[in-house]
Amino acid sequence: MVRPPPSRAASAVFSVLLLLLHVAYGIYSAIVDAIQALPFVLAAADDTPLPSDIQGVRVPQHLAVVFPLAPSKASAYIALARHRTEQQRIRVQDALHDVFRLAAWCAVLGTAELSVYDRDALLWSALAKSRTALDGLPDDVGNVATEACIHVDVHLGQGGAVPPFSLYIAVSDEACAAYRQQGLTLPLRVRLNVLSARDDKPPLVLAANQLTKDADVATLRAAVMQHSVLTSDPDLVVICGRGARPIQLYGFPCWAIRIADLRTLPSWTWLGRWTAAQFLDTLRRYALSEQRYGA
Repeated sequence: MVRPPPSRAASAVFSVLLLLLHVAYGIYSAIVDAIQALPFVLAAADDTPLPSDIQGVRVPQHLAVVFPLAPSKASAYIALARHRTEQQRIRVQDALHDVFRLAAWCAVLGTAELSVYDRDALLWSALAKSRTALDGLPDDVGNVATEACIHVDVHLGQGGAVPPFSLYIAVSDEACAAYRQQGLTLPLRVRLNVLSARDDKPPLVLAANQLTKDADVATLRAAVMQHSVLTSDPDLVVICGRGARPIQLYGFPCWAIRIADLRTLPSWTWLGRWTAAQFLDTLRRYALSEQRYGA
């Protein structure tokens, strides 16, 4: 016996139920995300400098931070296109401020290498322009060294298209006094690597073309590092944004996460910035994790 096709009424009811199910799931996901991000949002309200007495943290020698800065979408409406372009400019500028906050904190705590990544090379482009113009950079960042400063060695990826250069973060008199009490001597120094999606597969291809059939994993890794701006594997990789499962790396070089502890910063989506409280909370959570050992 052939079953009659479903009536239009039944199809409409099914479509409505499916829509309600999607809406309910969306609301549930938003509530879960808000609950997960709440501790980070509360911590972000405390926008104070790094305290002089820091306890319970584990300092990585190489920290990597992934910024999901998607480019603005094209629009047929001129006003909307201008709004999206301006919004994107602000997001990149805020991310640049984060980069130099992180660089200063890393230098103070003793992290030797900081890598920042965005898939579409927006940070790369902004920092490449800073070799000749400081537009868009924080007010305390310049290209002239002083006695009281943090020396940032900038290395842009994409195969060395732009040679390395230096930028300097000015340090206030109060911060200088606090650093001296901690036994630190200015100028402090940190290496900043700026990566994009072009730093993922190209180094692998270049390394593979140079290797013989008998090459082992260690030889491959050494060859890949020769074609990269990185000098070591990141110990800790933090992805700015929602804590999706599985974690999304947005194209961050897969060969660079062999031993890295992967973490997310959900509050960045809500606030669009890093704070000292978030930074220290991330390092305290990192202190509770076990070191990964890759192949």
